[in-house]
Amino acid sequence: MQSAWTSLLTTDYGWMTVAVFVFMLGMGVFFVLFFRRRIRDEEAGARTQGSEVLKQHRPG
Repeated sequence: MQSAWTSLLTTDYGWMTVAVFVFMLGMGVFFVLFFRRRIRDEEAGARTQGSEVLKQHRPG
């Protein structure tokens, strides 16, 4: 009987499993970075837009 590592690294279905695993980890990292960037950009835009609204409503 083959060990799990031997089966994983010497068969075509083992390499496909490794490829899917690496792809899924890459997708996870991509989505975390993507959503963090979008949230940061949206917060910066809201702050800029909020300061412009305050300037327009100041009595003076």
